[in-house]
Amino acid sequence: TLNRFVEIPNNKNLINGIDFSFIANLYQDRDNGLWAMSDLALYSFNPSLQYFTTQTPYSAAFGKLREGMHGFIETNDGHIIAMNSGGDGLYFYDTVFNEIPPLYGFNTKTFKDDKLYGAFCGIQDSKGIIWIGCASGRIIQLNPVTKKAITLKRPEFEEARGLISSIVEDRQGNIWFGTHNNNGKSYILVKWYRKTNSFKKIILVSKGKGESSWIFCLLAGQHNDLWIGTSEDGLMRLDITTEKITEQFLHDEKNAMSIGSNEMITNMTFLNADSMAMATSLGIDIFNLKKNE
Repeated sequence: TLNRFVEIPNNKNLINGIDFSFIANLYQDRDNGLWAMSDLALYSFNPSLQYFTTQTPYSAAFGKLREGMHGFIETNDGHIIAMNSGGDGLYFYDTVFNEIPPLYGFNTKTFKDDKLYGAFCGIQDSKGIIWIGCASGRIIQLNPVTKKAITLKRPEFEEARGLISSIVEDRQGNIWFGTHNNNGKSYILVKWYRKTNSFKKIILVSKGKGESSWIFCLLAGQHNDLWIGTSEDGLMRLDITTEKITEQFLHDEKNAMSIGSNEMITNMTFLNADSMAMATSLGIDIFNLKKNE
């Protein structure tokens, strides 16, 4: 068992290497397999044999693809869905890294909207429905039971005119969508209410001075709250009942305990009940939830 960092060679011809200029996403599945998305390719890592395999997703419409992978969903039945901003949008794998035909009713031949081919984020919710966030506010819903796919183009996303960049389910079963707003400096959230099957647009006004309005990541909190990582305006905390921002955390050069950077909070996770880790443009911040620092 390793208890230290080991450099991965930038050379896919080596058994323990991959090709990359940057790593866009990492995911460890329930079998401890590692999935790595670089800007150049998709790789799977077998922890028992300690080697990388290059995965080259195949698109019936576009042929072999190498770029534009954005994230993963591990489904309740053990499959891996890789999300791509081009080609077919979604690619499916079994538990031993083999690419398999599309599942759950997903069929690009039925798409009449080319924005659905750009898949950027997704989750499988507590009821088993798979939600995929796409370009220009489009949504794909996959039902593993009925094996039917539904596509949505909602007016609540029209103002943003950008992609859906993050999706999360809160403890009440509602679904939240973060967007990349190409139409202004305000941040736009969209909330889906499970009880009423309805959507609502929520505009967030930042105290910061960022020029872009991109919600990179969302994290459902433990106290009726939602944490929002932004492109240039630090960290926001939203009360999911009032749907209002209660706190915003920005970098302060005069305060060593402030967050390290306002830019590119790309991922967040709770370490325990009292702390949270954030990936930013400058590294990893550990945030003390009790002290707000």
